[in-house]
Amino acid sequence: MKLRDLIQSIEASIATSCPSQDIEIESIYAGDRISDLLSKGTAGTLLVTNLTGLQIVRVAELMDVPAFCLLNDVAPKVWGKDE
Repeated sequence: MKLRDLIQSIEASIATSCPSQDIEIESIYAGDRISDLLSKGTAGTLLVTNLTGLQIVRVAELMDVPAFCLLNDVAPKVWGKDE
């Protein structure tokens, strides 16, 4: 399924820009531990989590994950800003 179609079907909000929403999502993995996400993330995996720390962005970068989905109305933290 294309990322664009997935975004529309779950009525997701997009928090950041992504290079292309035409990326093919081959699998979905849900987890709340960084180690689990690291072991399952691939270039075609959508990660689903409630983790909002900068670490989730780093996991996505390291694993070439095209996108991640935050659950339960969890808002992403404003990274790089003092809280």
